[in-house]
Amino acid sequence: VKLKCGLTNEITDVDEPSRCEYVALLATPALCQEEKLKELQHKLDLLNSEQPESHDEL
Repeated sequence: VKLKCGLTNEITDVDEPSRCEYVALLATPALCQEEKLKELQHKLDLLNSEQPESHDEL
């Protein structure tokens, strides 16, 4: 089972990659806040990495 953020609890996809092996994609609102937090943290990390370490005056 793979999980993703979704508006309701529902199985959105089922696949059979090989015989008798199944993969289901479950959407749930329980993951939305954590997913958004990770996305915002990643954006913040990128912004911080783009800032110069020190500021030189001319």
